[in-house]
Amino acid sequence: MNTRNRKYLIRIRGPRIPGFKSLFHRAMELLHIPAPSEISLLFTDDREIRIYNQRYLHRSYSTDVLSFPLWEKAGEWMCIGDIAISLESARRDAKLLRSPFRVHLLTLAIHGLLHLLGYEDSTPSLRQKMLRQQTRLVNRILRELEAGRNARAKSQMEEDV
Repeated sequence: MNTRNRKYLIRIRGPRIPGFKSLFHRAMELLHIPAPSEISLLFTDDREIRIYNQRYLHRSYSTDVLSFPLWEKAGEWMCIGDIAISLESARRDAKLLRSPFRVHLLTLAIHGLLHLLGYEDSTPSLRQKMLRQQTRLVNRILRELEAGRNARAKSQMEEDV
């Protein structure tokens, strides 16, 4: 599935997650990703992400999210990179965290996006900085989503009067 607008081309391989691409698009806007830019997301399972983790990072275990920065120009578009997310891990972790699946999936996608932008989580202080930014973005998007719902509900109520 591809989504193209004036700013971003988001290529998603894997199952369709309703509403996800617009949430991810907003994260790209909030991070001031240069436009026009292209990014690829792969929604996969633990087995496949373990293969990628072994092949490219030489780690023999599955993980929840992997990022592969590219930052190459393709015509007028900047190809930022690829993010792979294990939906198995995302579902399992969302349950453990008692978080809605799409919120946790967005959190993982933002984590991957931050890695593409150069954020690191290899030390406790870098991890803390990255997690602060990740949490700030997720919370802002959720607040905007809720405000939009409230505005639509208010508008509908006013139309009913």
